[in-house]
Amino acid sequence: MKKPMFLLLFALLLSACSANVVEVTLYEMNSFSDVNEDSAVVITDDEDISIFTKAVNGAKKQSGIVDMDDPHFKVDIGEESYFLWTGPESGTVMNTEDTHTIYSLSPRAAGQVNDWIRVHRD
Repeated sequence: MKKPMFLLLFALLLSACSANVVEVTLYEMNSFSDVNEDSAVVITDDEDISIFTKAVNGAKKQSGIVDMDDPHFKVDIGEESYFLWTGPESGTVMNTEDTHTIYSLSPRAAGQVNDWIRVHRD
């Protein structure tokens, strides 16, 4: 009973997070504890915000023990913050308040996030 309740609560938090988001901030990370503050990109375009909120909201929880390399990025979406790992065809997020759980982005969402980063970060 606890697991379904937790998943429901997490889903509600994620959907609430995306309901009134007016900006997303993307940072490059040096390590789990070291954000490159000078790298901040503030996203205010609704379509661009939607790319990130949909990616996080649609991410699927992965089972097992979490042992991740340092994150590539940190993403602030409204009041929530996530670590983000990107690959050519994949992406993973982790809520900064729950570093024991990861969520995999769908291939489509990962592609959209990677495309956005490639266009706007280079």
